[in-house]
Amino acid sequence: MKFTTTTVLLAGATLLQTVSANFFLTCSNPRTDRVSDQFFLFADCADSAGLHHGTSSLDLSNCIVNDGGQLRAADNGGFSSSCTELSLDEGTRGLQALCENGHGGQDVSVVSLEFIENDEGVLSCFGHRGVYLGDLPPAAK
Repeated sequence: MKFTTTTVLLAGATLLQTVSANFFLTCSNPRTDRVSDQFFLFADCADSAGLHHGTSSLDLSNCIVNDGGQLRAADNGGFSSSCTELSLDEGTRGLQALCENGHGGQDVSVVSLEFIENDEGVLSCFGHRGVYLGDLPPAAK
């Protein structure tokens, strides 16, 4: 089989697109945690060369809004102050939380996290790039 320069360039472009797309495709061990008053997403992500360098974190308040008890993707959403009981469902690729609905009650809501990207090994959303934490022991993550 003969490869041309065009074939190699197209293959490389496809890899770069895959790495920057939906983080579930190029990251492993996704998990959430509340740190102070913010909810964070943690994952071990590969760069465009397919190398895993460790864990990155992303403040989900930069990515999600509570809109009357319903979570949705939004730049600088700030949902953390009005939601609790956060959980990650890898099967549906969603984030579930109990959120204030603005009418004195709370609603369970789920938002797909497929909009979150892997930016060369670091989680990102809407131009907000998370923080690379490196290789942390499991208890410290």
